[in-house]
Amino acid sequence: MNKKTCILSPAYNVQNEIENFIRSSVNISNFVFIVDDGSTDGTRDILERVNSEFRNIRIIHKQKNQGKAKALLAGLTYITKAYPDIEFIIQMDSDLAHSTNDLNSFFKMKNQADLIVGNRYGYDRKIDTHRANVIKLASRTIKYATNYSLTDPMCGFRVYNRKAGMVFANRICSHGYGIETEQLIQCKLNGFEVRETNLKNVISQDKKTKAIEFIDVFETLLYYSNYLNFTDHIIDKITTAVNNLKKRRNFRYDFADFEISFTYSNYGDSYILSSAK
Repeated sequence: MNKKTCILSPAYNVQNEIENFIRSSVNISNFVFIVDDGSTDGTRDILERVNSEFRNIRIIHKQKNQGKAKALLAGLTYITKAYPDIEFIIQMDSDLAHSTNDLNSFFKMKNQADLIVGNRYGYDRKIDTHRANVIKLASRTIKYATNYSLTDPMCGFRVYNRKAGMVFANRICSHGYGIETEQLIQCKLNGFEVRETNLKNVISQDKKTKAIEFIDVFETLLYYSNYLNFTDHIIDKITTAVNNLKKRRNFRYDFADFEISFTYSNYGDSYILSSAK
């Protein structure tokens, strides 16, 4: 049986990007699975039209929006049950934030690890200072939890083998943006190898980080705190950070207007995601 590869991508209100994404993806892998997460714009109509052109596209329509994690899990469940010959799964966004031109770097490493995570910041790419602080804080927190040294652990562009995909499909319980973090935690709990590859073609990098993304990451870590041997001190710090973020979760903003201080007993570092209040 040949080892086949597929692309798995959630889609929500991406009518301006979805067709270009599909056309750039159909010749890259054996199958392209798009999970329409209850889009309310023209995404669904575009998917139906483009689907009629290509034999290797599979569309999963969800009746209502349930978030990125649920969309990915719907796709993973379908893939792992209905396509036993798919060996590698490429997980990427459909809003053109990720480029298929970077897939060669993943493919070169696909037999070296169970999960390969993209790194958007590996070529001295300039990013907003406060976004950089978010990434730094998240990567340190996840490194503490998993022992995986990743520069960009929240990057949604990643490739994993069927073994990891089966674990994710059956054990992930995230509802939103915490799924990438939970995938790493599940890799740790199952003894999987995780590596990182730099991305050269980062298309969309100027958007502001939404508070809910950070909330989901920290809440995922709290959910697994008993398995990750977190101290009470670390749990208190994460809980405080989440509560502070939740007070303003309805706003889309960068993280310059509040402060989070997090101390790691293992590293002796104190990171402040700063400044004015």
